[in-house]
Amino acid sequence: MFFNHSYFKYFNSILIAFFVVSCGGGGGGSTDSNIITAPLLPTAQISSSVSSVEINNEFSLTWSSTNATSCSASGDWSNTIGTSGSVAITETSPGTKTYNISCSGGGNTATDSVSVEVTSPPVPSVSIETSASSVVKNNSFTISWSSTNADSCQASGDWNDSIGLSGSKTITLSETGIKTYGIVCSNSNGSTAEDSVLVTIVPEESDTAFYGYVIDGYISGANVFIDQNYNFQQDSGEYTAVTATDGSFVIETNDANLNECLSKRPIVANVPVGAVDSTLGGITEAYQMILPSISDAGTNTIVISPFTTLFEQAIIDATANQSSSLSVAQGCQTEGDTISAAVTQEINNLRSAIENNFNVTYDELLSDFVVNPGEVVNETAAQNIAKLFPYLKIIDTEISSSLSSIFNKSIVANVSLSEDALAIIFGGNSYNQLPLNFYSIYQTEPNAEGWYRSESIEASGALISNDGKLSRADCSENDTALCDLSSLTLQNISNTSTSYQKISNFLKDGDIDFTSLGIDVGSLNVSAQNSYAWRNNSLDWQIGGNRNRECQKQETISFRNSSVSNTVIDISYNTYSQGFEKADCETVRHYYTPILTATTMYSSNSNSLEARYYVFDILKSGISSNLPYDFISGDTVTINPEAVVQDIATLPRMYKDLDSIRNLFTGDDYIYFAYHDDNSEVARFEAGTNPRNDMFEDLSNADVRVYGQAARDAFYNKLVSNSTFNTDVYGSGAPTNSSIIGRIANSYIEISDYVGNTELKIRVTPTFDKTSSTLDYSYAGSLNLTNIKDFIANGINGNPVFAKIWFNPDSSISKTVPVKLYLYEGNNTVVDSDEGYFLIEFNLSVSSSETGSDIGSNATQIWEIPASTVITASYTQNGTTISTQVTNSEVDRISLTDVSESDIENSFIPKPASLDVKLLNLISRVSNNIVDIQSFFVDDGVYTLKLDLGSGGNSIIGFDRNIVKYITGTFKAATNPIYPINVDDYIIDEGSATNICFTRPAEANLVQTSFDLSFTQRDRPGKGGFADDFTLSNNTVNFAAGDTQSCVTFTAVEDTHFDWAHDIFIDISAPSNDQIISRSRFKVTILDRYYPNRISWKRR
Repeated sequence: MFFNHSYFKYFNSILIAFFVVSCGGGGGGSTDSNIITAPLLPTAQISSSVSSVEINNEFSLTWSSTNATSCSASGDWSNTIGTSGSVAITETSPGTKTYNISCSGGGNTATDSVSVEVTSPPVPSVSIETSASSVVKNNSFTISWSSTNADSCQASGDWNDSIGLSGSKTITLSETGIKTYGIVCSNSNGSTAEDSVLVTIVPEESDTAFYGYVIDGYISGANVFIDQNYNFQQDSGEYTAVTATDGSFVIETNDANLNECLSKRPIVANVPVGAVDSTLGGITEAYQMILPSISDAGTNTIVISPFTTLFEQAIIDATANQSSSLSVAQGCQTEGDTISAAVTQEINNLRSAIENNFNVTYDELLSDFVVNPGEVVNETAAQNIAKLFPYLKIIDTEISSSLSSIFNKSIVANVSLSEDALAIIFGGNSYNQLPLNFYSIYQTEPNAEGWYRSESIEASGALISNDGKLSRADCSENDTALCDLSSLTLQNISNTSTSYQKISNFLKDGDIDFTSLGIDVGSLNVSAQNSYAWRNNSLDWQIGGNRNRECQKQETISFRNSSVSNTVIDISYNTYSQGFEKADCETVRHYYTPILTATTMYSSNSNSLEARYYVFDILKSGISSNLPYDFISGDTVTINPEAVVQDIATLPRMYKDLDSIRNLFTGDDYIYFAYHDDNSEVARFEAGTNPRNDMFEDLSNADVRVYGQAARDAFYNKLVSNSTFNTDVYGSGAPTNSSIIGRIANSYIEISDYVGNTELKIRVTPTFDKTSSTLDYSYAGSLNLTNIKDFIANGINGNPVFAKIWFNPDSSISKTVPVKLYLYEGNNTVVDSDEGYFLIEFNLSVSSSETGSDIGSNATQIWEIPASTVITASYTQNGTTISTQVTNSEVDRISLTDVSESDIENSFIPKPASLDVKLLNLISRVSNNIVDIQSFFVDDGVYTLKLDLGSGGNSIIGFDRNIVKYITGTFKAATNPIYPINVDDYIIDEGSATNICFTRPAEANLVQTSFDLSFTQRDRPGKGGFADDFTLSNNTVNFAAGDTQSCVTFTAVEDTHFDWAHDIFIDISAPSNDQIISRSRFKVTILDRYYPNRISWKRR
């Protein structure tokens, strides 16, 4: 148990008083022997003679106690001690020492402690300076020194004077050479400190020395070096000096030949933090100044200043095409001399521009403007320029670091003020911002395989203020994006620049041989480019649809062969992507839409035919399976570019191959033929999967456009008219559409079934298999078996099961189309044991016509089974086939016209009344030899229909523009059919909303049910959308009992991503209460506001 000490003493006092009173205190008959006295408590106290003491110095501890019989020591002492006394202590190690005592008496204990801080003896320090680092012999200079915590100092090196703890000494020497003046100071503890300074004694008027000053004000403590290899860095072996208090320096080479070389090289002053400006005081931010060429200065006395640094761009321009940095030795060899000549030329160009445009002479810029200030070239102007140098150094370091990380070696970017900045500096007006324009490039030597790399960064138009803030050129009160940025990162520079380009190139030094593909040897290049731009003064750049802010990204593989028989083949692969309305281009979401180009150029007369394949979905394209993206990472190309070139080289690239080209396509794939005459594009032709949308544009004739067969004829005639081309290019005649009948014009078909006489309209949305070119309309529910048998017995006159299909006919095809119709038992087209199937075969005559030839033209198509046509029907089971034939006695005809979007409900393929009866009769004839056809359909039986156009060489275009050769559909027949909940696919414009409605027929089981909607990202990096592309009003769909429809609102978020047509796939969970749903996923296609973005393509 713990007691409060003061309370315990109070309790004892009360207890003692109680005993005194109760035992006769204050009168009575008690004696003294009856008084009980409580024991007194001990006390303890310790103190030190010092609170702080150096090691090895003596101090004393004193302690005392009361009511104690013994005391003991602990902590940092353990002496045997009495109840009072003192002791001398000497500590040999530093730290906080604690000395404790504990005194006991009467069964109680008292403690106390004291602490002493034990310190190390002071360490001496010393510094020595010289008034000049380089002095002409027989001239005086002064050595100054000072020290702290020292007892004595001794001179060393080239002086051995007896010196005090501080002082100065003036020295005059007649002997040349580098002299060392050292000083060593010590104290009584044995600690020492030393320092030294070098002074170069040069001959009088030395012909091998460089004399000069570093001036903003006169700057002392700057490190000056002659940059022998033009890299703006001080390398080992380069000559150097430190400026004296008057800003002067002397660099002695003692070598006339070397002096001659170095006089044509830059001289650089690195001004560190701690250097001193004679006017402004101590330097708080490091920077660099430069004189690009000593000899080009034309004066014996060198001045390095902010004005001479303005000529730094001369070095950058002269070294722009350097493949690698020079060594110091190469700096005074042929390589260095080549650069020197280029620097001189660039200096002369810049000098002329400044003198002619700004009325400032070159000599003024190179002068000591502190002594002889001019109207423009003076100390104030120099200070304004110099304010920017620390920030330029930060930017230079930022870009250099970026290049260095790419190449894994130290690279200097060299950022300087541009001529545009000079115009402002010398314009005569005050300024607080200057344009930040620069260009930096680095290139490696070829490796063992001949590949070499170049990296360039070019930026212009950003503004940097005197206090180091970055801004766009068009900042205003109403537009503050990217204004006054204090972080000088490459990302901020790229975004604030009016124009910015970063290009990475990988090039092969030597020929690539593709002779196996019919292409001669040539050169190969792989590149990646980011291009950012602000246009038209950034006007309304944040408004939707405005392109005044653009962020481009592309990676390119290109190959060009050597000319063979005056013909050159140029092959390229490009993953161009762009984004708008984003201030920060790093936040742009890029969608990859590669362009594969093969161009045949005829160098004899500058004519060419360019075939560009456009891919809008790299995951589903039929053009190629080798469609790389983001294939440059750091300093590595992550793919084999030669394989990509080979793939493109195998693609057909002549107009005569149009049919073969079209058969490659799926979805939005298309080709763009560009015809160039005398290097100018004069005509273009486009083709996708749908021949009716083929487009020709004559750029030499008021940009006239025609479509379909008229377009194919026009481009053919245009090519034929140029004698450069021959039948190898355009073939023996204009291409025609010989296989594609038309396009399905709706995303679903509609099946009619009946409950009694009530018609049920059931929508079915298909899936497409690219490998087999099959469009599948399988139905998850079941159809009324009674109606199917009624259809077989009575045809369309009863309650037929009938499918509505919306269709746009082609406008030019006319041919005989072989048709095969299959009806299989089972859930696929594979015939298993004991399964049978019906087959009907006949020829369909198709003829087409068109009114008009522009994008709004109308087409009509006639389908006929002519009289005398032989129709064959057969039934196959277990390897046995029974067939029959009938000759059509009279023509059967269907007339089809374009679907009208305003009347789509009534625009579908009509019921072929007489044809139905004839086909049913054929099936009956076959089935009568085996089994009653009605018994072919059984309760809960599963069946698959198949329409085969492909085996006859024909096809149609699906709604999603895929070439379809086969159509299938699996369904169940049942006496008590189950009708599922259905949902369609949707198309919606970005920025709008629509209701996604789930429906079920009134004749279905209308119990309460619910299910969930969820999103999983799919088809990336193809056309798949992102979670932030849309919102749903509810993630759960609820049907109350009796409901036939339940909707959720889908909102397509309007964003600034250039995402063309992107697909959102919504997953549907299993409904509750044993309800079924027609599909487990539906698709919403969001059309970007920039969509479509090609010459003529329309979503027809």
